[in-house]
Amino acid sequence: MLKILHLDTELTWRGGERQISLLCHGLKNHGHECYLGTPRDSALRAKLSLQSLDLDRGSLKFYANIKKIIHFVKEHQIDILDAHTSKTHSLALMVKKKLPSLKLVVHRRVDFLPSKGLISRLKYQNQGVDHYVAISKAIALGLTDWGVAKDKVSVVHSAVPEIQASKGQMNTAKARLCFAENWPVDLPIIGNIGYLTPQKDHLTFLAGLAELKKSNTPFRAFIAGDGELLGKVQAQKKALGLEELSLLGVRNDPIELLKACDILAMPSRFEGLGTTILDALQLAKPVAATAVGGIPEMVIHEQTGLLCPVGDGKMHGQQLERLIKNPNLRHRLGQSGQKLVKEGFSVDSMVAGNAAVYQAVLSGKVPSL
Repeated sequence: MLKILHLDTELTWRGGERQISLLCHGLKNHGHECYLGTPRDSALRAKLSLQSLDLDRGSLKFYANIKKIIHFVKEHQIDILDAHTSKTHSLALMVKKKLPSLKLVVHRRVDFLPSKGLISRLKYQNQGVDHYVAISKAIALGLTDWGVAKDKVSVVHSAVPEIQASKGQMNTAKARLCFAENWPVDLPIIGNIGYLTPQKDHLTFLAGLAELKKSNTPFRAFIAGDGELLGKVQAQKKALGLEELSLLGVRNDPIELLKACDILAMPSRFEGLGTTILDALQLAKPVAATAVGGIPEMVIHEQTGLLCPVGDGKMHGQQLERLIKNPNLRHRLGQSGQKLVKEGFSVDSMVAGNAAVYQAVLSGKVPSL
């Protein structure tokens, strides 16, 4: 049995926190013991019933948190620290200095590179990190190109729990959304789900919808989410005259929204992987996205979806138009995407991959993943 302390400093529930939750549940089912170190008011803490360590917020609490972690590790005889964020990576390295026999695994979920400064070099090339887990091949390549040793990086893809939905259930979900938004039920719906941040590039999504409107292609669309770009999105929606687009705000039913839409649009500027895309593919929904980060590992162009360059609203619109006007293409891409997720992005494979890294690190062997 392994004892793993998972460290996470995020307060909100996002893709990384969902993966930690799935991982902890899976490890527990395989007989391992998981503990959680987070701020007391984190969304992850609220969703996971695990013995937990309170991490204080704020840079002034950094050294106090180190002492807390060291005490917790000793008290519970922790085998492995798993740092899931950049802040916990730094904390864990300081803990490792005091407890050199403790094993440290760092999860990397973003595809942008660390800076080239001295602090980043000391952090990412630090011998205190026993192994990195990258959630996509793109992230792993970025780390090794940056300077992390290849034998210190393994790829374990993120996963999504199995979703089953009949055609009737998806029709019902679409009918409910159309009723709520006063939309005709016979038009294709394009969905976008995610925080309104520069990363998700909702303005390119709106530019793509504007291209659709210019071509007189009938559609309806929605954005589900909130964030710092809400004001800009609202202003651009008005400027482009996109009455076809509804801003739904924060929703607690993303799977129902995916069931309701015919196409998922995700023109992100960077993306480690993107589990919303995996959810859509699992429901056999074709995806129009950008060829960036880990997205091409899920959205294989012309096989499970369509890709365009980052920030290319015109091409994004053209890809959406192709999908709308060709139901057979949508069906073919959707079926291929569903198969891809089932074979390569299951929760079982994600849990097994992480467990294999932990076991290899404890045994002193390089993971062969």
